[in-house]
Amino acid sequence: MYNNSKLFPKFILFLLLLCLQQQIIKAQAQECDIKKNSVVYYLNSLKCYKQFNFLEGPPLSSKYGQVQCVKIIYSLQDKQVYYTNSKMYRFHYDFCTAQLGYSQSLEYFNYDQYGETDKREFLLANLNYYTSSNKYIFEFFADDKIPTERVLQFYEKLKSTSYFGDKLCLMINSEEMMNKVADLKGKVPLIYPEDVYKFQKYQALNKEETYGYVHKINNYNVEKKTIGEHDILIVKNVPQDIPLIAGILTDQFQTPLSHINVLSHNRKTPNASSKGVWNNTIIDSLEGKLVHYVVKEDNYILKPALLKDAQKFWTIKSKGAAPIKLKLNTTVTGLVNMKDLSKKAVDIVGGKAANMGELSKITVGNKPLPVPEAAFAIPFYYYVAHIKKRNITDSINQILNSDSIKNNYTLLDAKLKEIRKMIKETPIDTSLIRMVEARIRKTKYKAFRFRSSTNSEDIENFNGAGLYDSKTGIIDDTTKTIEKAIKQVWASIWNTRAFQEREYFKIDHQTVAMGILVHKAFGKESANGVAVTSHIYRDDYPAYTINVQKGEVSVVFPPDSINCDQMIIGTRHISGSDNISIDYVTRSNLKPIGNVLTEKEIETLTSYLTAIKWHYYKIAPARLKYSYDNFSMDVEFKLDAVTRKIIIKQARPYN
Repeated sequence: MYNNSKLFPKFILFLLLLCLQQQIIKAQAQECDIKKNSVVYYLNSLKCYKQFNFLEGPPLSSKYGQVQCVKIIYSLQDKQVYYTNSKMYRFHYDFCTAQLGYSQSLEYFNYDQYGETDKREFLLANLNYYTSSNKYIFEFFADDKIPTERVLQFYEKLKSTSYFGDKLCLMINSEEMMNKVADLKGKVPLIYPEDVYKFQKYQALNKEETYGYVHKINNYNVEKKTIGEHDILIVKNVPQDIPLIAGILTDQFQTPLSHINVLSHNRKTPNASSKGVWNNTIIDSLEGKLVHYVVKEDNYILKPALLKDAQKFWTIKSKGAAPIKLKLNTTVTGLVNMKDLSKKAVDIVGGKAANMGELSKITVGNKPLPVPEAAFAIPFYYYVAHIKKRNITDSINQILNSDSIKNNYTLLDAKLKEIRKMIKETPIDTSLIRMVEARIRKTKYKAFRFRSSTNSEDIENFNGAGLYDSKTGIIDDTTKTIEKAIKQVWASIWNTRAFQEREYFKIDHQTVAMGILVHKAFGKESANGVAVTSHIYRDDYPAYTINVQKGEVSVVFPPDSINCDQMIIGTRHISGSDNISIDYVTRSNLKPIGNVLTEKEIETLTSYLTAIKWHYYKIAPARLKYSYDNFSMDVEFKLDAVTRKIIIKQARPYN
């Protein structure tokens, strides 16, 4: 017979241990509890996620999605860390004045607490929990001159007072932090922006809402003819352009300043990226169905909708917008010099050429802004005269007077292709060719860039990014002739994407014309990029947003799975330093070591952006409704491969 008497004491011990464990768990839960309706200004330690969640508030910047933020402060006087109620205190300064007895002004606070002074009383940072990667990361302000020993001191205090201490990492996202890496390695776990970025699962690019029909597109170039204006596209990879649609949701992440997002921004249509959406069975079940699509900061909503709600939304969105007749001046003949152009010349040469004339007037440090060399413009006169030949105008009118053509993408696309073909095949005015060739022969260059410049692009309320074509013409070349380049640019005014965009904004096509900006062709590029002269992730903050890529890989039309350097440049040095603050969102995966631009090059580019922003702010009517910090220009630039000199390619309003 089996005797289990020896097991009985072990069983009792097991029960006792289990009871003790439950009591400990219960005690920890009680210790972690925050009483309902209680007012908590801060905690000196975090014992569980429940406490973190109670304190967390929205981050000041939305550069990453799905982030919970607690503002943290370490008092050097009382050696306490304060995990602040970040719903109550949006800024560190507010907490320090309300709870820690700080009595100086914000200006003094910024100078003393972020600068290189001996008056620092507090160490200030954000504690961010990235839900998609389950990472706790503390991050300093990009302009903070905090000494390395203070960083380590803060880290040790956070580690000892938090439930996630062993998981805590320090974000190396600024030049200040990068300069400290050698002294920090091995003492604190480090994490870089690109590491955070690659674990992100959601990206809110244009936070808008719409109603439309879910339309999954597997091969955009093949299937784009099936797309309707009320479609919400679900695509795996990011297309280089998008027709007139209600909204877009991509599986692959996008470059924030690419043409696809600039168009979404201009149209005010929702745009987001969500990894895994392409294989989402819920999305599959909505294929072809009417839905309500909303892009929010941390998630998107895509749910079935009623037709009456959609029709109401569509009616309100289109209501009250009268057809827009653009100003068109066809009296100016001959080639126009940049010095004779300004923003007011949009009705003569188009937005791109007019803006180049404006840029040519800007100086930085008593030197002219670096713009493309040997530039001039071909006015509208020659385009308008050209399309009057061979009944091109009759073919255009056939489209404009037929709703059945305009509302049928396949038919519209075919008709517009015929018009482009007629424009290219019709002989050009020989006097124009002689003038252009004579102008080019006076320079030391042979290859010139012929760039689209309509009166329906690069202007307030109509960006027109990527709608038209630019071509290269080479003097005495039998393939890339000057005549061919001019006619190709003229023909692009009738690109299907351009026609649809003008339809959407109710622009009268009869009043649209194509001028051409001509200048020396760009050589090989060390880098190319786009900048917006505001903080696109935060309102009312003095900063610029820059996307830049190595070499000639396009930022505005990025290839699949290619990331560029994305950075936020602070333009007011609150710490008192003369150096700019650089906050990296992610880095180029084409340059594994280092950044695409040097710190000196970023400083130079920033000085150019400031000059452009201030010049346009002074002359733009938009200044009446935008503060200076929120006033934005969209600026494209390049770095010459030989000299690494920055060239400003163009600038246009970014509303």
